[in-house]
Amino acid sequence: MKQANNNKNINLFENYFCRSHLKISKGKFGDFKHPWLNSSKRLNDIKNSLKLKKIVRAQLIKNLNEIHAEKYKEDYWKFVINPFLEKIITTLYEIDCIFDKLKKENKKKLNFIYAKLNFKNINVDNYDEFTKTLDTIEIKSWITSMFYSYHFKKKNFKKNYYKKDTFLRNKRKILMPENFLTRIYNNIILLFFRNFYLTENKSLKYFFIIILKYKLIPFFITEKINRVDLNEKTRSKFKFNLKNKKFQFVLNNILPKLIPKSYVENYKFIKKNNFNNFFLKRKTFFDDGVLVNSDCAKLFIANARSNNFIKFNMMQHGGAYQNKLHSYVIMEKNLSDKHLVWGTPIYSNQMQFLSPHIKNMLNINNSNSEKIIMPISLPSLFSKNMSTSISGKCYENYFLDLIIFLKTLNFEIRKNIIFRFPPGGKFLDYDLYIKKKFPEIKIDYGNKPLKNLLIKCKISICTVDSTTVLSSIVSGIPTIFFLEKKLF
Repeated sequence: MKQANNNKNINLFENYFCRSHLKISKGKFGDFKHPWLNSSKRLNDIKNSLKLKKIVRAQLIKNLNEIHAEKYKEDYWKFVINPFLEKIITTLYEIDCIFDKLKKENKKKLNFIYAKLNFKNINVDNYDEFTKTLDTIEIKSWITSMFYSYHFKKKNFKKNYYKKDTFLRNKRKILMPENFLTRIYNNIILLFFRNFYLTENKSLKYFFIIILKYKLIPFFITEKINRVDLNEKTRSKFKFNLKNKKFQFVLNNILPKLIPKSYVENYKFIKKNNFNNFFLKRKTFFDDGVLVNSDCAKLFIANARSNNFIKFNMMQHGGAYQNKLHSYVIMEKNLSDKHLVWGTPIYSNQMQFLSPHIKNMLNINNSNSEKIIMPISLPSLFSKNMSTSISGKCYENYFLDLIIFLKTLNFEIRKNIIFRFPPGGKFLDYDLYIKKKFPEIKIDYGNKPLKNLLIKCKISICTVDSTTVLSSIVSGIPTIFFLEKKLF
């Protein structure tokens, strides 16, 4: 990496775009305040991002139809590209609002750590790999440099930021095709049943849980991806024309490099090898997250909806029920014929339905223990939705609120608290800070299922509207929930 002139705020880019050097054990989070600590600013940005997604989606659909010689409308493409746009646009909006605030606070020209990327090592084969790529420090820094370059070095952008010969390339072996027995199974069940549960999990135990406990028939989705290089010529055809010239500039430079191959180079391969059957007509498919993570599921549902008039119902992901501006909830609602939510419906296409993983927690608690569980919601990926209730993406503010709450409790109560981090969600040194500040509190790193702890605890204290709130409430354990009123 190459660094410009010294500036006391130089690390703010890493702290707030990458969150890689923020050490709270030193006693402070830094002087810069995230703009989304202002809830009015955050809500306004959420609304504006939804408008931008709509405009970009229309132009991306036009590009994809031209590249693939298709004539599909939004009702088809929305299943393929909506999750992708959800990630990329919300990430851009956060970077942009932070950058604008820094620019206003620094009257002089901002300094920046430039990203020197080797695109040959970046993997965007499918949506899941794109998400992980978007989360890297290098990509966050690279995208931020786009906004920087728009304001200060637009003319020299190509010379300073990347070379043509570093365009993304990846050669990989072809993955195994869908198992023959799986295809036979999927064909047979379509003859006898109407309601199906999309799944990638082929374990026998999970198979019978779905049938016996949830009264649905498992329908198996298998990833089928042809490992090929990115086609630079094809991707150069992606163009966006926006009234907002700043976002136009950024999108035209990053989207051609980050769109998953499943939507470009591998689109026809997946579509050709995807499951299709006359008996799909008038069937209903239920989904609890497979569509978002699996590109084969996206194209399967898009094709089945367009050709066979199936119905598609998504189960609510997480606990953001009644959060009217939660971007993920809005995406699920817009993709569903019936959006299955855990509480009373607030939109016309919603209905109440407890998803399988929530039903699995139903009335499990009968403990007389004095233990108190505090499930902490720190996502394992940085590219969390911009409208999450964790103070925007301001984890420092969220975490300081927790510290204030813990300080109000007396020592004897704190001795009974189990501070539970989500699996794989240990950010920075929060755990060290808790150990130092409150050595009497026990730390759990989520190595065992949440259910195991809920069974043994007397009270659950949930700090945001995550899945843990639903799990705690239905388990029968008394639950304290921190609610941010402006979002509900």
